[in-house]
Amino acid sequence: MKIILSLLLLALSATPVTAESRTTAFDRVITKRELRCAYTIYPTFVEKDPNTGKFSGLFYDLMEEMGKQLEIKIIWSEEVGSDNIFEGLKTGRYDAVCAGYFGTPARTFGGDFTKPVFYMPYNAYVRADDTRFKKFEDLNSDKVTFSTLDGELSSVIQAKRFPLSKAISLPGLTPATDRLEAVVSKKADVTMMEPSIAEEYMAANPGILKQLTEQPLEVGGSVIIIPHHEHALKNMLDATIDSMTITNTLQPIIKKHQKFKGSFFAPSKPYEAVE
Repeated sequence: MKIILSLLLLALSATPVTAESRTTAFDRVITKRELRCAYTIYPTFVEKDPNTGKFSGLFYDLMEEMGKQLEIKIIWSEEVGSDNIFEGLKTGRYDAVCAGYFGTPARTFGGDFTKPVFYMPYNAYVRADDTRFKKFEDLNSDKVTFSTLDGELSSVIQAKRFPLSKAISLPGLTPATDRLEAVVSKKADVTMMEPSIAEEYMAANPGILKQLTEQPLEVGGSVIIIPHHEHALKNMLDATIDSMTITNTLQPIIKKHQKFKGSFFAPSKPYEAVE
């Protein structure tokens, strides 16, 4: 009997720990009633007053509203750069990246996404007096240098759509406006970013930069990034996004932070009236 019991205990101890048997981020969230969010300081999306430590911004307000809807507390736990957003997800330091990143194919290797909370254009900007470029295809040349940010969409697009070009890539925590300044100072010829940032810079510095074309370079969905295999957590957050869209809770928050027309697009409601 002792031998059988010993063998049974040995077998149990050798049983591998599966994804299903581990405590999930969802389990922790519903037990502690809090969601630990990593964030990136990025104008309009998440901003932090250096004197008071108070947060603000579009994605900050959206996440705080989601917390109210779910009756959980949003913990703004850790600042991360665009080049290291996935490290804490893998080690469990935080439950989600709540900074408004685009859901790009390359990022699926590091985490899963919620459905888009909103959509936004991504534009190309050059010097106002630079007449070399008329269309996006003109940028795909070894004579063109992009100003990009490590791990951010600008670096992805430059490598994917303009492989012949060169790039000056800045560290992930570099302020977004530094990419624009690189173009102004002629260290680079072009940069790409959200119009919410570029339009504000151009309004404060008129006549220096211009948007390359009226049409955006790309339009993408802004998502919450969560660890792989967290299906219950994704379902919970997706249901909240749907509820905020249908009840018109989402739209006023987006409108509040849209200083320039066309900077953000709210998701459409998933139904229509039957006549």
